[in-house]
Amino acid sequence: MVRNPAIGLSGFALVLSVAWLVLGIAVPFTGGGRFAFAVGYIAVPVLLVLAAIVSMLREREGWRPARTRLILVLGVIMSTAIWASFVAFSSGFDEDPVDGSVPAIAELSLPLAGISAVLIAVVIALIMSAALPRGTRQVVLTVLTAVIGGPVLAVLLLTPSAAIGLEVGTFAIAVSRAPRVPRTVRTPAPVSAVDLGVAVVLARALGVFAAAFLAITWTIGFANSIALTGTEGQTSSIGAAVAAAHLAAVPLLAALTALIVITTGRRTLWLATGLVSVAVVASSAVLIAFNDPASDVGVTVFAAISASVGVWIAIAAAPRLPFVGVTRVVVVPVVALIGAIAYFWLVGMWGAGTLIVPALVLAIRPRLVLRRLAPQAV
Repeated sequence: MVRNPAIGLSGFALVLSVAWLVLGIAVPFTGGGRFAFAVGYIAVPVLLVLAAIVSMLREREGWRPARTRLILVLGVIMSTAIWASFVAFSSGFDEDPVDGSVPAIAELSLPLAGISAVLIAVVIALIMSAALPRGTRQVVLTVLTAVIGGPVLAVLLLTPSAAIGLEVGTFAIAVSRAPRVPRTVRTPAPVSAVDLGVAVVLARALGVFAAAFLAITWTIGFANSIALTGTEGQTSSIGAAVAAAHLAAVPLLAALTALIVITTGRRTLWLATGLVSVAVVASSAVLIAFNDPASDVGVTVFAAISASVGVWIAIAAAPRLPFVGVTRVVVVPVVALIGAIAYFWLVGMWGAGTLIVPALVLAIRPRLVLRRLAPQAV
């Protein structure tokens, strides 16, 4: 077993934030409910991230236990201030429909954000001063990072995605620093140049198909929307194009699977690709039927497609992860979660139009992708 508390802490923080965010979308937290939402989405995850950072720094020479206690105590106060700031700020949107007034706590948004900024700056200063070698450079970088980072984080943590970004970044750093454990990987049989060429041609063809499908889908969608300007069909045409565009993920996953299988011999990955493709097609069909991507149903379907792609990413990446035991059990699901988040924000929020980038890469330079997956095969 590889013991790395930073991975567990940051991974759990990410899972908690995403779970609370999904819950908040399904059952909106309004009024007093924001107090509970901010605890699970902001306060506790931020404290867990801080604990993860401290656990990584404790390995440094000269780190004193007293510093750990001081940072964690200040972290509790800091996360409480961030929690209060988030509640106050979000309460400002609860405008009374009669007189236009807002809850009294909303008026405390600015002072609470200021307190959060100061506390964040102090915690950053304590961490930076211990992480950097002593000297003038340490003092300058510590002061600059604290002065700039405090206010910036205090403001960014009021937004929906900043906390998740902080957690993903911390998790990535923790994984990169974790000790690697050599794993016995089955060496695939030698691949002939012909078989490799067939896989490359297949990947290119699927990339071309995906790119063409996206272009045609969006062209038809916008053409219909323009033709139906001023009617309800103007919006529904775009909605149908968004829903259909996600189907381009299927040939892209198949193209990547072809390249991975030919270089690793993992033919079982085709089963995972097939199941995920069925999920994507079914979800897109539901989205086309409802034809309202901005509705609760639309967001839920986007999340289902994202989750399916995230699971495929974790399955494809699992054999390459140099971890065993508990660390591996934590890392693989979090990789799936990060993959789902990435797809949701980078693809789902852009109407699947960004899928044109990997489609063109596979269509034009499939060997470049192959080189990234298996340098020895090219």
